[in-house]
Amino acid sequence: QITNTSYNATTAATAVLSLRYFITSEAARRIYETCKNVRDSITGGIGIAYVCGSANCNQKDFYVSLGDNQYISLLIEFVVEDEPSAPEYVVPLTDENVYDCWDVVNGKSCSCWDCEQIACPAKLVATTENWVYTLPVGLGLSLAWMVFIGVLTFLHKPKTKTASDTIIIKPIVAGIENKAVELTSPLPDRPGEMENGNGTENGGDKPANGAPLSPQMSVPSTVSPAPGAEHEEETSLIAKKTPWYQIWLDVGPRLGRKWSDIVYRFPLTVVAICFILSALCCAGWYNFSITTDPIELWTSGTSVSRKNKIDYDSIFGTTYRTCQLVVKENTPTTFGVGDTIVSGIFNPDLLKEVFDMMEAIKSLEVGDKTYSDLCYKPLGDFNGAHPAEDCATLSVFQWISNNRTVLENPSEYIEKMGLCAEATALPECLASFRGPAATNIVLGGYSTEILQYMKSSTLIVTFALDGSSDKLEDILLWETKMKEYLLKQMEEKTDLDIAFSTDRALEDEINRASHADIFTIILSYILMFVYVGVTLGDFDYSVKGCFVNSKAMLGVGGVLIVLVSVMAALGLTSFAGLPTTLIVVEVIPFLILAVGVDNVYIMVQGVQRIIAEKIERGDPIGPNDAKGILSQMMSGVFPAMILSSLCQIVAFALGGLSFMPSVKNFAYNATIALFFNFVLQSTMFLILLRLDLMRHLSSRLDIACCIKQNKLQVPERGPTRWFIEDYWVKGMFASKWIPAAVLVVFGWFTIANIMMIPDLELGLEPTMALPTDSYLRKYYYSAYTDYRIGPGVSFVFKSKDGSILISTTKRFTMNLFQTRNL
Repeated sequence: QITNTSYNATTAATAVLSLRYFITSEAARRIYETCKNVRDSITGGIGIAYVCGSANCNQKDFYVSLGDNQYISLLIEFVVEDEPSAPEYVVPLTDENVYDCWDVVNGKSCSCWDCEQIACPAKLVATTENWVYTLPVGLGLSLAWMVFIGVLTFLHKPKTKTASDTIIIKPIVAGIENKAVELTSPLPDRPGEMENGNGTENGGDKPANGAPLSPQMSVPSTVSPAPGAEHEEETSLIAKKTPWYQIWLDVGPRLGRKWSDIVYRFPLTVVAICFILSALCCAGWYNFSITTDPIELWTSGTSVSRKNKIDYDSIFGTTYRTCQLVVKENTPTTFGVGDTIVSGIFNPDLLKEVFDMMEAIKSLEVGDKTYSDLCYKPLGDFNGAHPAEDCATLSVFQWISNNRTVLENPSEYIEKMGLCAEATALPECLASFRGPAATNIVLGGYSTEILQYMKSSTLIVTFALDGSSDKLEDILLWETKMKEYLLKQMEEKTDLDIAFSTDRALEDEINRASHADIFTIILSYILMFVYVGVTLGDFDYSVKGCFVNSKAMLGVGGVLIVLVSVMAALGLTSFAGLPTTLIVVEVIPFLILAVGVDNVYIMVQGVQRIIAEKIERGDPIGPNDAKGILSQMMSGVFPAMILSSLCQIVAFALGGLSFMPSVKNFAYNATIALFFNFVLQSTMFLILLRLDLMRHLSSRLDIACCIKQNKLQVPERGPTRWFIEDYWVKGMFASKWIPAAVLVVFGWFTIANIMMIPDLELGLEPTMALPTDSYLRKYYYSAYTDYRIGPGVSFVFKSKDGSILISTTKRFTMNLFQTRNL
């Protein structure tokens, strides 16, 4: 029913100014129930708040505000009655013409988010239900493993102790101490070197020269085979298929012996080749670069998300950059105005401090560029005299038009902020850039169940900067100035809990961590020089014997070879154009050092054992025996070095199949470094070992090689070897149940870890890449605990021919700053 009109004589048109709308009570109720839960897709707030001015809007307030609001040009009076007393020419709206939110109209209905009666799909949340299945399976596997080991142990019948036990135990001792089992005596090259079939005279336990046989050379006494038996046995062995491992046991020692002879014969050639190869690889350092960009570190170039991001930026332009200031009270308090009690962050003194910090940040300049020149402006320039007001700066101060004087009247600004917190899109609540300052962006720490915004514990100020590349250099400098200013504020304002972040902050902190770790890497290598130099030699109580048996220079050479391997690997990957990550720089040196030093110990102690046995047997020994000793040592340790290095190289090479760039670069560099380490240790270090061996056999002191001792002394057995030989090995094999118990515990531990695999958390937290003293840790903690908004999601719709269906760029790229008024 029209109640008031206005006639315009100029246009000869009549305009309706007000009317009366009749509706039944049931229809009014159903309309209200359908609308009350509809949410704003931009802010996530209750849509009805934009009508009533508050989310706490009942049915009566809803129809009063719906008929009298600034969004429409006429006044509507809703008459809600069970039986509306409308004029005869007016048909009241009844519930027959009203749809509920769950009704399906033309195949569509409201979303479950907007309608309580529609059940939303169950959320995918992590639970501990996996244990329901993994626990019984794990217990069953553990029980089966224990039974298996127990049965094997019970059925095992130990053999009587013979001389062959020595052959088994001694290599085990050597293997535990030296990480490898050396073959201390080479096989005879010519027939007739061993007599009576066992290398002894008259079937005894002494060799032909009358010296006692060392334990490693001992073999069980056997009866000489009958004539022709050796030929028959050889024929039967040839008839059988030789296992692959037996072939390696035959070929490996010979390969090691042959390789040692080649290196020993052409030392200068080998050194020249290794030097030139290493120098060429290290020359790639001219192209060395470190990437600290999180996107380049953790996302693959083939990633669907990354490709979508690249497409998005190519179509709509680079996304704006964000800097955020997060402020809380050190000790939470409350603030009251009359009967209204709000959080302490709305105290006028605190708000003034935060406002002043915000304005100080806006006033930062880079050369002749100000914040207004670098900021992101969703709607362009329209404020004229105040260009900074066009910037998308989000804070609660936008609700009071960035007017500091309003803070002098708490009752006024608290009422205004309370209104805008519930209806950010109201015209009087819009930000200066004509967009809403969404509550979940400017406030944090409030309950998401009750939505008491004025009980929030956190103020958040967001500065949006232009993402275009032509301003990037100035923007990076501006962000640096912002960081310096806020770090100073964190020290001065002890009454506030301040956290902040800039768009470049994570990358800067990763860079800082890399420079801080350089000292740690250098110190670790220095300590390793000292450790290897001291522990590599034999144990000797005498001063002169200690210096003769020392291997300080050899140890330094071994560590330098490891360092050259790392540098060559980094140079080769840099030459190939692969950017290096900080993981490579920080981890690879330690990894290759640990692996490389093992082989150094194996080779050196293999030589030391051979020398000790020769001295114990009374064999003459001198510098001329160096070639034979190295050949014998390499025949024993070279096969183990090849297999272990091959296993390590293959393992890291498989890591190169990863799609994560940081892991792939790490695997590539580790693989190349391990390969270089093996090559240099089997060549350069072997030559260094030759020089040190000749020095040692000449009874010359380490480092001071010009000083010579009269007699070569047999070193004492070191504490490590003494403990392992006399206690560890004997204790481990004292009873058959001890190895069984070890296997059971190890197997159970393995199964227990397999059971926990379903509960591994996937993902990479940014804090894992940060130093422990980084200011960003406080920011990320606030983001996890106080923020009420997650990462943005953008949708781009294309037609089949690739053209963009949504062509209005700004409307669909503003994300946080999007507004209905656009």
